Amino acid sequence: MLARTGFLYAAAPAEAMMVIAYIGGITAFMAALMALGQSDIKKIIAYSTLSSLGYMVMSVGVGGTGAGMFYLMTHAFFKALLFLGAGSVIHACHTNDIWEMGKLYPKMKITGVTFILGALAMMGIFPFSGFWSKDEILTATFSSGNYLLFGVGILTAMITAVFMTKVVTVTFFGEKRYHGHPHESPFGMTIPLIVLAVFAVFVGLAGLTGLDPNFGTFVAAVAGSAAAHAGDGAHAEHHFSYFVAITSTIAVFIGIAIGWIIYAKKSVDNNAIGAKFSGFHKALQNRLYIDHFYDRVLVAGIYNNIAKVFNFIEVNIIIHFAINGIAHVTRQVGKGLRLTISGQLQHYAFAMVGGVLVLMVIYVLL
Repeated sequence: MLARTGFLYAAAPAEAMMVIAYIGGITAFMAALMALGQSDIKKIIAYSTLSSLGYMVMSVGVGGTGAGMFYLMTHAFFKALLFLGAGSVIHACHTNDIWEMGKLYPKMKITGVTFILGALAMMGIFPFSGFWSKDEILTATFSSGNYLLFGVGILTAMITAVFMTKVVTVTFFGEKRYHGHPHESPFGMTIPLIVLAVFAVFVGLAGLTGLDPNFGTFVAAVAGSAAAHAGDGAHAEHHFSYFVAITSTIAVFIGIAIGWIIYAKKSVDNNAIGAKFSGFHKALQNRLYIDHFYDRVLVAGIYNNIAKVFNFIEVNIIIHFAINGIAHVTRQVGKGLRLTISGQLQHYAFAMVGGVLVLMVIYVLL
């Protein structure tokens, strides 16, 4: 939607685009932190999706419409792969908790390999699709001069690498913690995993600048012309940057190293970290209390009270006074008028003569 209405934002003051960019950057960073604190495999992937959406919005905000749309396209493949891989694991273990899995790779090699490929694409490792698309967003951010947002994007990439390493190592390697007898999923699940894995690896090549046309030129044909009509170059596409690629790759490998040390090698006690930073750890587990804020402040504090006011207005004023009141008056008038219909001819003659007399008196008085 932001891309298709880009000509409106291009014609608006620059502050409008900055609001979009910062909302996207903050969303990407906060959602990555939330994913880091989860143990439900689907929730981890779901919050990583929110983080990726933040990346896309940030890209559009800094003028990288093509980069944001390119990441949307590549993200569709590797995130579908990760969700389907998570479903395959849940189908085998009958639990969503990664701490009740472990050492599943020997039992589920197809799911394991494809999930790892999806995780590498999600992290943005060369040459997987996420590398080309996410780095294009970071390049657009850096080229626009928004160095703070660029730093947020790099930090988010590092955090993403940490929690994706956590998911892979805890779920498929490490200690055996599952119950029962996990087994590979049927072909109905593994074949789509393989197809999605192929796209997760290679679809990023559609954005190579050496190709003509490529994904960027395709999007620029619409978004770029719209920006040109608006008299603004906000949708200009950005070329590959070795500085951005090297910086983001270093950040990702630092994140992988941190995740590997904590969750695979266990050189650092995860429980000890949780105990030492219990407040922060609890905040991550509770999704930074954003849901609590919605429930207790907005829903319970504001929406419920507003609902009570409107409920009072509806019940007492609209229903009892207006609707039921009008109906009551109508009924009472009807009862009174009903008494005038007696079926007696002399009553009607009396009423007619009386009415004529009353009219004559009024005429004389006036």
